[in-house]
Amino acid sequence: MAGGASVALLILFWPASLGGDVSYVVVRGVSMEPTLHPGELAVLRTHDGYTPGDVVAYRVPEDEFGAGAVIIHRIVGGDAEDGFVVQGDNKEGPDRWLPKPENIVGKMRFHVPDGGDLFAKLREPLGRGAVVGGMGLFLLLGHNLSEDAFRHRRRGGRRMPPEKGTRMGFKFPAPTTVLVAAGLVALVGLALAAVASYSFLQPAQESRLVERPGYEHTASFEYTVKGDKSSLNPSGVIGPISPAAGEGGEVTPPLIYTKLARSIHLDFTYALKASSSKDLKGDLSAVLQVQAGADGWTKIDDLLPPTTEFTGKTASAGIDLDLDRVSSIIETAEEETGFSAGTYDVSVIPIVRISGTVQGEAVDETYAPAFTIQFDRTQITPDSVLARSDVRTTSEILSQSNDLGLPGVSISVTTARWIGAGGAALALLAALALAAPALFRLSRDEVARIRARYGSLVISIDQTDGLETVRKIQVGSIQDLVRLANRDGRIIMHQEVGAGVHRYLVDDGTVTYEYRATEPAKEL
Repeated sequence: MAGGASVALLILFWPASLGGDVSYVVVRGVSMEPTLHPGELAVLRTHDGYTPGDVVAYRVPEDEFGAGAVIIHRIVGGDAEDGFVVQGDNKEGPDRWLPKPENIVGKMRFHVPDGGDLFAKLREPLGRGAVVGGMGLFLLLGHNLSEDAFRHRRRGGRRMPPEKGTRMGFKFPAPTTVLVAAGLVALVGLALAAVASYSFLQPAQESRLVERPGYEHTASFEYTVKGDKSSLNPSGVIGPISPAAGEGGEVTPPLIYTKLARSIHLDFTYALKASSSKDLKGDLSAVLQVQAGADGWTKIDDLLPPTTEFTGKTASAGIDLDLDRVSSIIETAEEETGFSAGTYDVSVIPIVRISGTVQGEAVDETYAPAFTIQFDRTQITPDSVLARSDVRTTSEILSQSNDLGLPGVSISVTTARWIGAGGAALALLAALALAAPALFRLSRDEVARIRARYGSLVISIDQTDGLETVRKIQVGSIQDLVRLANRDGRIIMHQEVGAGVHRYLVDDGTVTYEYRATEPAKEL
């Protein structure tokens, strides 16, 4: 019993370890791995090395955003020296952190469905108090069933039942009401001690990662192509093509021939979407980028100098792209390098630099959406996506007083520490004060001790005529007499022979064994 209780207490009060190199993690929040769900208990074990495919729990490294938080994800790449790349199986991209072996708590060995919820309840103050209180009640009140009640008695090689007249039951060394009251007060003290122990294991301050509502950069393009008149296009103008013409800002580009096209006029509009903003200002510029494939040369020229300043949440500009200029850039580069890519990426990149206060935070950043054209010697294909957005979120770690989380009660960890420790000390002192007189009396009164401990072995008699043999042996202690009775499966007879003098006898038919005890004189 003691061993099992020790293990239970170790699991209840050990914060996140089951001993040695085995640890546990209770899964919280959304599912982080297909086999794990909220409320499950994941059991981990440390390893000398970790490899891609291992599901590990790691702490966010120090000096990084969210430091100390525990995350359980799968290793998908990296190494121990430079850090592992980890990613949740239900996530689209890897984590921003690269944990090293010293940051990893352990590799998942197995998980217990719903085990985390049960474990969390046992770790709550009421759960711990119930376990510790039950143990305290067992230890304080105990059970004093006679040892021979469940002993296999043997007489002549047979298993014998208890003697008739043997009394069994709970025995208290003092008046029942006094010890019960002391036991209940002690239980309250042990429950408060459990609360205090739990509260000292919890941090007084709780840090939480808070995601604030974000703001959004948006951009839209509208373009018109101007060129030579032809039988296919008598006006020589194509457009304007705007994002309103397509669902979600996506349109089907018109058919444009390079030989006929001369310029493209872009109307660019920027807007910042935020619930609140203050003192916003910025400037708008644009550059032309011509690139010969992913691995070829790149040429960048200014299209709009950064002189277009604005205030507020919106800005707009008209940008003209001279296609003859683009052709000239390509021809010059091909002549100089001797390299022809065939198809070129021609990008008009508006650059919005904005600063101010957005939703209570200082902002100073750049937003540069690109409008890209596929350009070759016969055909021009403008970008099909004319509306863009870039959502930004703000995160911060907030520290606040940690709540102990008692059901129906809101109490801080600091307050619980004082109440738990002080209340436990007072309750245990009160229990000791209640029980001390009875225990002191018991320590002085051997007859009372015998009655309390061996009452189920003893029967009281008025006289011993015909029971005692001629041969008598005086034993040295009541324990010796109990051993003799248990050896042969006999009862102990008790007789009060004088004022405060008590005889205890065991008769085996040939010898009578006797022990005498004296009650202390009663105080007047």
